[in-house]
Amino acid sequence: MLALHQLAHVDVRHPANAQSVGKAIRSFTTGEAGKAAVRSAACTLYNHARGSKPLLIDKTPRYYLILDYLTEIFPKARYLWLIRNPFDIAASYKTTWGVDLPSLIGGRCDDSNVFDFVVGLEQLEAFAGTMGPQAKTVHYESLTADPTGVLAEVLDFLGYPTDAETLAALTDLSHQKRTPDDFGDPKILKTTAPHTQSIGSWETQFTLPELQILFDAVGRGRLERLGYAETVERLLALGVEDRGPEITRSLLEHIRALIAVRYGDIESVTTHGLSLSHHIQERARYAVAGDAAWDSRYADRATLDQTLAFIEQERAEYTRQHGIQAAEIAKRDLMVKERDEEIGNRGRHIALLDDRIALLNDRITALEDERNRLNIAIRERDHSIERLRSALAAVEEACNSLRATVQERDGQIASLMNSTSWKLTAPLRAITGPGKQG
Repeated sequence: MLALHQLAHVDVRHPANAQSVGKAIRSFTTGEAGKAAVRSAACTLYNHARGSKPLLIDKTPRYYLILDYLTEIFPKARYLWLIRNPFDIAASYKTTWGVDLPSLIGGRCDDSNVFDFVVGLEQLEAFAGTMGPQAKTVHYESLTADPTGVLAEVLDFLGYPTDAETLAALTDLSHQKRTPDDFGDPKILKTTAPHTQSIGSWETQFTLPELQILFDAVGRGRLERLGYAETVERLLALGVEDRGPEITRSLLEHIRALIAVRYGDIESVTTHGLSLSHHIQERARYAVAGDAAWDSRYADRATLDQTLAFIEQERAEYTRQHGIQAAEIAKRDLMVKERDEEIGNRGRHIALLDDRIALLNDRITALEDERNRLNIAIRERDHSIERLRSALAAVEEACNSLRATVQERDGQIASLMNSTSWKLTAPLRAITGPGKQG
């Protein structure tokens, strides 16, 4: 169904020109006609694969990418969501396929395995919550602990018999016709029945920093909603930190952006959104062949440098066409958030300074009023001092006048007493004096 979903999209290397073929096929596959064609093709292929068997289950985990599309093509389909501890899933990636999920997630890599772990869980959880009776959830741990009982519930959900013979045949893996080249976990070829040996294996597969990366990617809330609260407690006991939902949401948005870029590139190839020049064709050819083939194509250094310069120009054009990559967007969003917080802090600081300025202005006004009052008092005092100085000058002038008068009188008296007449009349004054006194 993933391939049918891309029915109108053509590989960039198609010799008939991907855009011409894409435009032509789109004219036939739009609307209900396209859905009917996809539905018919899928049923034909499924029925051929099913053969004489009564039931075929399409177990494709990456259908999380096209869940809405599936409901359009098969509106009455029933869905089984096999839920497994995400940390055991990560351990299975590592031990079965050699995929280092913590490293890929930590590097925010454009990788399908990262898409599965980060976006897949989110999409499947949301989808299961909206499908009602058309969807059934089954926990891996319950299935391995009681395969017969859980399979009976699954068959009943699908409307098939649940007799003992059928259940025994489904739980007996000793007669598998799978080959190592088939899809799915090749380790199942070594088992004869469902087992619980891989449950909890994550504790021996990852370091504490790797567990932290995986925990941040899944989030505490999702783990608890999926039924793995005990795993959360165990992780916290091991030293993993709950750093909140924001870091999980940030990673989810980044990975969604990477997926959107991929779909956008596919759309550009088919809808004349990208020039399919011979330069593009050459790079696409050697991209498939690998880096060694690309490097050996240019033995001459000058030609290599010229080509590298052209690649840089093309890369700049690509950046212009597709805008800033999701990682840069996330980085800038974080910078904007930090700047908004800084602006908020500065705004609060400015408000405090405004309050202090208002208080200081009130104090300045009060001091100016006090200064004006004192200036008035000083002027009044100066006037009083001036008046007193004028009065003192008048007094001093009067005193000087009196001193002059006294001096003049004293001179007159001295002149009189030193005069001859005053001396000749002294006896007379002595005679008359006592009489007058008597």
